[in-house]
Amino acid sequence: MDLRRLFKLVDAKPFRTFEIGLMSGERVLVDHPENVFFLPNRTRVMEIIVYVPEPYDYSLVYPEGITALHVMAKAKRGGNGGAR
Repeated sequence: MDLRRLFKLVDAKPFRTFEIGLMSGERVLVDHPENVFFLPNRTRVMEIIVYVPEPYDYSLVYPEGITALHVMAKAKRGGNGGAR
């Protein structure tokens, strides 16, 4: 997969939560840009580590295993306890 779209999602201002879809069918949630680490760097990405705050864990992602990137829908404002 071309990682430029992933870089754009991580760098977006304002940041929007997204998921990384993997060949295994698993989806890895990225809810903050500082939770994503490209190893050894963005120029030559061999591995991607995504920190998961709950339950204090991480996912190790190999770029060739990424099948999709899913941007999460914005939360609606108003009803059911949302901000007004």
